[in-house]
Amino acid sequence: MALYITKKRIGMGVFLSVAAVAIVTATLIKVSTDGDKLNALVETTQLQNVTQLEVNSSLACEIADAKAYCWQSDNFGNYGQLGNGTNTESSTPVPVSTAGVLAGKSVTDIATINQSACALADGKVYCWGQGTNGELGNGVMANSNIPVAVTGVMADKNVTDIIAGTVHFCAVAEGDIYCWGYGAGNRLGNGFVSNRSTPTPIDTSGGLSGKTITKIDIKSDGGCVLASGKVYCWGSNSNGQLGNGTHSGGAIPMEVGVGGVLDGKVVTDMATTQGTSCVTAEAKMYCWGGSNGDGQLGNGTTVPSSTPLPVDMSGVLFGKTIAKMFVGTLVTCVTTDQGSLYCWGRNDNGQLGNGTTQDSLVPSAVDATGVLAGKHVDTVVMQSRSLCALAESNVYCWGFGSSGNFGNGTNEDSLVPVLGARGILSNKQISSMQAGDDSMCVIAELQSYCWGLKGLVGLGNDDERFSSSSSLPKAVGSVVLIPEVVSVSPDNGRVDTDNGAIEIRGVDFDSGATVTIGGEEAQVTNRYLVNSILYVNPPISSTSGSRDVVVTNSNGQSATLANGYTYKELLPIVSSFSLGTDVPIRTSGRLLSIYGENLENTSVKIGNSNVQILLNTAEELQVEIPMSASTGFVDIVITTSDGQDVTISDAIRYSEVKQITNVSFVNESGISVMRIIGSELVNASNAYEYTEALSRSLVTLNGVAMKFCANGLASTYEGFGYSPDFFSNDIPCYKLVDASTGEIQISPTNVDIRLDDDFDITAQGTVSVNGSSTFIFNQQATSPGDGDDVEPTATVGGQSLENKPTISKRPTFSGVAEPGATVTVTVRSDPIVCTTIADSNGNWSCTLAMDLPPGNHTVTVRVINPDNSIEDLGPYAVVVADTGGAAPVVTSSTPLAPDTGVSRVFGVQRGSMIYAAATALVVTAFVFAAYVNRRRFLPHKNNSL
Repeated sequence: MALYITKKRIGMGVFLSVAAVAIVTATLIKVSTDGDKLNALVETTQLQNVTQLEVNSSLACEIADAKAYCWQSDNFGNYGQLGNGTNTESSTPVPVSTAGVLAGKSVTDIATINQSACALADGKVYCWGQGTNGELGNGVMANSNIPVAVTGVMADKNVTDIIAGTVHFCAVAEGDIYCWGYGAGNRLGNGFVSNRSTPTPIDTSGGLSGKTITKIDIKSDGGCVLASGKVYCWGSNSNGQLGNGTHSGGAIPMEVGVGGVLDGKVVTDMATTQGTSCVTAEAKMYCWGGSNGDGQLGNGTTVPSSTPLPVDMSGVLFGKTIAKMFVGTLVTCVTTDQGSLYCWGRNDNGQLGNGTTQDSLVPSAVDATGVLAGKHVDTVVMQSRSLCALAESNVYCWGFGSSGNFGNGTNEDSLVPVLGARGILSNKQISSMQAGDDSMCVIAELQSYCWGLKGLVGLGNDDERFSSSSSLPKAVGSVVLIPEVVSVSPDNGRVDTDNGAIEIRGVDFDSGATVTIGGEEAQVTNRYLVNSILYVNPPISSTSGSRDVVVTNSNGQSATLANGYTYKELLPIVSSFSLGTDVPIRTSGRLLSIYGENLENTSVKIGNSNVQILLNTAEELQVEIPMSASTGFVDIVITTSDGQDVTISDAIRYSEVKQITNVSFVNESGISVMRIIGSELVNASNAYEYTEALSRSLVTLNGVAMKFCANGLASTYEGFGYSPDFFSNDIPCYKLVDASTGEIQISPTNVDIRLDDDFDITAQGTVSVNGSSTFIFNQQATSPGDGDDVEPTATVGGQSLENKPTISKRPTFSGVAEPGATVTVTVRSDPIVCTTIADSNGNWSCTLAMDLPPGNHTVTVRVINPDNSIEDLGPYAVVVADTGGAAPVVTSSTPLAPDTGVSRVFGVQRGSMIYAAATALVVTAFVFAAYVNRRRFLPHKNNSL
């Protein structure tokens, strides 16, 4: 007897063509994952030759190479429903045990209810899982985690089909139907409401006796059969679902529609669900049931009916031949012999696929102007809020898509069909499909794939990246994630430092992924597997350089981002400079000490010049400031060994050479003082810089650097400078003093120097302050008398300008003029100018600020007297030889005045004076020894105030 069984199964027509050879392969599959994740290589151990797949809300099983496999990601109930001898869940298919009653047998059919499954193998039925209601059919009310043989009246019969309800099973054996399990609500059709632990035949006394059964449909609350052109149903009838015009009865199969529209008609097909049932008879369609609140019966009303009523075929179905019916809880659909699809019922999520969200009480055409245009629909599967159709080996879906229901990589709803099952299924031929609660599964080219919401059953793989859903098909099987590291942020840190957490982004990190950086373990502090993000703390490293970042999954698969993390040298921290950073142009030999931290193994650039490092420690750099021909500020750039730069902006100021405008001598209370007047001679602008300027100011007298001592006064400046007893007063040294008060005096424009008592103030000499131009003085010049006119004169290097003298490339001009007169010397070939003021004795002297090139030059001198009268001297012809003397320059051993400009680093005073004090300890001993020796040979000089 040939039967057409309607139940939750797919792929039955494929089985006979499959060779029964067990094959499990490991396949590298390029997949495109959800959201913003990248494409990745995933190694999947996937079952081959899959012929049937059964999925419900909490259990899934499939047949591959005549063996049964089951999975359930959430072990709901621990009933042993996987049949592998354990009560432990598995997110991937595990083989049902073949060590017992299934040994050597070939499985040809499988059926599942929530916590139990039954397999048909070699004409017999074997079940496992929950059995407390008799679901296993083995005569006992107990669970089993391995298959047991169904016993009783079916034991010696050849079974050809098994069908699952929700809490009971039925089977077809030699033309008869047998059911077992939960019996409440008349589910078993045997006239009783009690549970049955062994199969019992359905009662045929209600009209089935002698009828040929051609189709069986088992529902959650009963069942129906198509026999000899009539439909017979049993089970619950509280809503008129048996179609007999009542709301009672149902203990045994009863004929549907007696005395109604089906009288005299031959039923050719039927489709049922818990609330709605439909049949076709003589090119018409009829439906009944208690669920019609959304128009599921298709008759233009929302009124339930306990008897069959004709579906309205006056509209879009007019003249159409119905090929297949698909009945859901809220929606009913049909296909025609032309492959067109029509649906009606609820449409709040666009389930009808007609571009609207308006319910339809009569058949409505599913949109066929888009992706379904010209396609022949073969199968429709329904979820609560979405539908999918199989048409010419492709899947098309519509309705609710927020759980990835369509399998096209999006989570968007659609009111019309869209192409689904993309990704790894894009180029595969899909032969069948089945819907779970919010998931969808298909068989494509004898392999199974699932997508959507995982729920209790899962998607049949252990891909940890998708904790709740996948909007693209996933291969059913064990997934071996092959990680890929894409980025590290931040990708660098400092040596010898706990740099804090970094973010590693990539693809396919599993829950046990570990990280190494440069071969050393990095602690994983947090992980987000869906987005493949790891947060790790890099190990502390004492050496700089780039390191590989390696992520290794728990399966041993690893990925490397070469040179993904770099340890950088600690950045230099500059706290102070030892010497002044205001440098005259065309001056070389000035030393600069830079104090701070992390200064070792660095290089220094001042302006555009790479300078030589004279001293390099972690706390100090000593360099020589390069000479510059132009004025302005330049940066100091300190570069670490790994190329990091620290820039001190405008750190060095190159300025015009300071000009001494006058030198005079006074005698106050027997103290000889030389008073030097000029511009910016000393860079001291506040009390804290006072003693630094005192100790560092460089005055050369007749080419010899003069020493200065604080004489105890530094103690008044809060510890800056030398301590009061640092120098003994009988050590020969010079002091900066105020000639009138005897107090130490220093200012940017005035320097008073106490001279040795035996200093010859009548001799000609030279003086320079902090790199200023060298000033020539000659105390022997005769001071003009009051009211006498002074004839101005000019000489160069002691030579007359009248006879075209040969001069040095940076000459000093001198002469006499009225006291206070302004004298300007101009070399007109460039021109180069120097200006000075005649002192109280009428003497003047000035040195050019830059070198003259060799050759002939013209010199003019303009004198502007105090009464604003002007006298011009010259022009004079002079010659600069190829070689010649230059103005005295500062040597590299000469201390410099401190900088007080905008680029001065805070804290320079204290740090610099500590440095100076330490140096002075050594100098003191040397000076003291020299002094004792000097005292043996020279007359004593009174050097105290």
